[in-house]
Amino acid sequence: MALKKKGKKRLKKILIILAVVVVIALIVGKNLARGKKVEEIKTTKVQYGNVTEKLTETGNIELIRTIEVKSKIAGIVKDILVEEGDRVTEGQILCIIDPDPNQTLQLFQKRSAVDRTRIEINRLQKEVERVRELAKNAYISAKDLEDAENNLSIAQNSYSLAKLELEIMEKEIETEGTGAEERIVTSKVKAPLDGVITVRYIEEGVLVTSGMSSMLAGTNLFQIGDPSAQIIKANISEVDIGRVKVEDKVRITLDAYPDTSFAGKIKHISPVGKLQQGRQVVSFNTEVEIIDKDPRLKPGMSCDVDVIIAEIDSITFLPLESVYEKNEGSKEEGSQNIRNLIYVKAAQDTTKDENKKKFPLFEMFKKPEDPFKDFTEMEVDLGIKSDSRVQVIADIDTTTVVATDAEKFSKDLEAKKKAEEEKNKKKKKDEKKTES
Repeated sequence: MALKKKGKKRLKKILIILAVVVVIALIVGKNLARGKKVEEIKTTKVQYGNVTEKLTETGNIELIRTIEVKSKIAGIVKDILVEEGDRVTEGQILCIIDPDPNQTLQLFQKRSAVDRTRIEINRLQKEVERVRELAKNAYISAKDLEDAENNLSIAQNSYSLAKLELEIMEKEIETEGTGAEERIVTSKVKAPLDGVITVRYIEEGVLVTSGMSSMLAGTNLFQIGDPSAQIIKANISEVDIGRVKVEDKVRITLDAYPDTSFAGKIKHISPVGKLQQGRQVVSFNTEVEIIDKDPRLKPGMSCDVDVIIAEIDSITFLPLESVYEKNEGSKEEGSQNIRNLIYVKAAQDTTKDENKKKFPLFEMFKKPEDPFKDFTEMEVDLGIKSDSRVQVIADIDTTTVVATDAEKFSKDLEAKKKAEEEKNKKKKKDEKKTES
């Protein structure tokens, strides 16, 4: 009975010792495996979809049509009835001018000019009739008749101009009194068209000059723009202008609405490039027509303009970094060759993963596998590129797995081969030393 108890105790001790050894072996093996662990190569799959090649520039929204509004009467601004951003209709009063007293004199002068030119026309009409009668009997030359008719035409044009200037002036003024006692008491500046007040140049109490004078340009009071006709002006570099043409589609995005894009198209490309201030290369002024009319698009806003150079759907593509454009040879020597490379991973053997699960202890002590051995270099042709995608033309599909960073993979592989060559050289040298 005592021998039996002794045997049980000894067996128990042996089992405990074995368990400790196994635990120690697992810990040591795990640490060894951790020390030998090789960095896993990241991969991605070939995808199927669309690729859009585009050119991105910045631009500003501007109105196609703007008009500067001036007063027909000189004087002091009395009341301003509109502000910037206000929508106005044709004929709406924008401001009221308290006229300069001399403007009444100008009114009389314009009326006098109309009467004077009318009288001159009547005189010249009679002169032309007289000259025509003389010309019939060959008493005067054809040139005399032509001169008389030309003088009549000049007088008629002068009359039309004088009458138009008077009508424009009288539309904006209010007078009181009659005859010689008549005088201008106020002037109302009106909107010449429907639109939006984009700029207000004046304040109340400011002295303004008349826009009717040929000596002075007159004071700008307001700027009115037509909000229904907007364009985007962008400057495209001479490096890229050859890829852009009129009627190309454009996507417009604004910082104010980052989740929304608006459609447009190239309307005009300047035939002459200019060196813009702050830029080192010549650029061409390009106008983009906004197709998607939207009240959120306001003049003065800056925006990103994506010109669609090419767009293809239903194609195989990869992320840009998955294709390595390897430059071989020398450009100076004329031997330059650019190869587009991807690194394709072979299909995985699922039995290996099952073995790892069944025998984890043995896997710990196994020599780590070469991560490069499952990959094959493949040269491919490229189609169009976007900011992040590139069309790949090769015998691949959506089941194909490739290295995510092809350039890093290629350089790491070359470094590994170089290290192995150095190691083999050193080994041969050591063997020669041992033999000698």
